[in-house]
Amino acid sequence: MLQHPARKYRPYAPVPLADRQWPNRVISSPPIWLSTDLRDGNQALFEPMDGGKKPRMFEALCRIGFKEIEVAFPSASRTEFDFTRMLIEAGHIPGDVTIGVLTQAREHLIRRTFESIRGARRAIVHIYNATSNVDLVTLALNLYTQGVPPGLDFADINAVARVYEDCTQLPVHPRHPYAGDLVFTAFSGSHQDAIKKGFAIQKDGELWNVPYLPIDPADVGRSYGSVVRVNSQSGKGGIAYLLETGYGVVMPRRLQVEFSGVVQRHTEASGGEVSAAEIWRIFSATYLDTAAPVRYREHHLFERGKNQGIRLSLDIDGTSHLLTGEGNGPIDAAIHALRSVDIHAQVRSYEERSMAASADGGEAQACAFVEIAAEGRECYGVGIDANIVTASLKAIVSALNRCGTAAYAANTPHPSAAGRQV
Repeated sequence: MLQHPARKYRPYAPVPLADRQWPNRVISSPPIWLSTDLRDGNQALFEPMDGGKKPRMFEALCRIGFKEIEVAFPSASRTEFDFTRMLIEAGHIPGDVTIGVLTQAREHLIRRTFESIRGARRAIVHIYNATSNVDLVTLALNLYTQGVPPGLDFADINAVARVYEDCTQLPVHPRHPYAGDLVFTAFSGSHQDAIKKGFAIQKDGELWNVPYLPIDPADVGRSYGSVVRVNSQSGKGGIAYLLETGYGVVMPRRLQVEFSGVVQRHTEASGGEVSAAEIWRIFSATYLDTAAPVRYREHHLFERGKNQGIRLSLDIDGTSHLLTGEGNGPIDAAIHALRSVDIHAQVRSYEERSMAASADGGEAQACAFVEIAAEGRECYGVGIDANIVTASLKAIVSALNRCGTAAYAANTPHPSAAGRQV
């Protein structure tokens, strides 16, 4: 979390009205926080925290930054009394923390309560019940998103939630503000698309302005990987986001539309969520692992006057072919070479992207996207290789296989110099 959140978060614009006073006031500093989880919260549990869980909760509250902590109802039970004494006698109370205890307005209970806090540097004795409680996590982080430093540290919100669940034996709702496992997760296609576009224009050092995310998940220790998840309700934006952030594949928009249909058919058949790894598997099976009926083997480029020439080695229906063609570049030359074996295709669009080197030290890759028209169809192909020309040729082969263009007379030899069996 940032010490100065106002540098990142813009508060909501106030709506001043002349006929009111206190609603026009703006909170510019945090209140004095008092946690009553160990007392009022504990009394609300089906099974109150025992002597092992209460110290763990107390330590967590101190780490978060609470300076006033109501620790017990000492006159209510031996467990409550002993816990209060343990904190004091074992020196577990930080010097800047004030503990609080509650008692009912009866003399013998008051005496018992004061016995429990004997030796404490500072203590608050609360006579009878509190007025009301709030969700301190939600309130503190609401202030944070308005640029107000809350004075509490929720930089690892997952750890806070796990301590709560372990100590209280109650689950944190998946959609609980800030702390729920799914609170930063979007399944809706329109939400995913908005989040993806928001991330694309969000720059470091600028005010946070990503749709549907009032806070940067990283500020509370959450990863961006959980922001977008895909099921049958998701659209192209979420799928494209997961491929881009997880695998470095930035798909052209038309391919996003096409591939989202492939993924949706899968999710509708499975009836559940699909992970980023599964999306990559589907993408690879659809566009990268298309080795039949055409398979790329190798190529060699040469210059002939102003033209680019290519010798392209392919396996077509299990038969090796060496094709030769010329054009205004490697892709055009390859398209001309394919005509020697009666494969006629036109390139509708071509885009290339760089893929960053992998975290395990793998080299950077080039990713090529080719859309061709063949056999009355328009199909995308994708190729990935360290060499951009090789990636482009693999993309052409991928598109050919997806269009089914190898349904030519493969058994009819073409003994020309431009295309021959080898």
